[in-house]
Amino acid sequence: MITFSQVPIPSLKLYFGPNYAGWNDDETLQSLLNDMNTATNMDDAKAAWDKVQEYSWQYLAVLNFGHYIANYAWNDHVKGLNNYSGLYFWNAGYVE
Repeated sequence: MITFSQVPIPSLKLYFGPNYAGWNDDETLQSLLNDMNTATNMDDAKAAWDKVQEYSWQYLAVLNFGHYIANYAWNDHVKGLNNYSGLYFWNAGYVE
């Protein structure tokens, strides 16, 4: 599983960069990202980001299979939970 950290600006996601694995150097995508990055107000940046997302569905530079947030909670009835490098439920179970 490959994970990407949260970033304050969506264009900072590694998979949008031309130097990351996959060499995402599509000129249209890079131009749209540049429009977002150079916007002078939030409304223009949001409109540009909407275009990036729309184009991303056509170009499919990356497929996101889901999101997770690293907030965990369990009680004494959950045993065998692996929390060393992510929250994994294999070998976990409920014990009364």
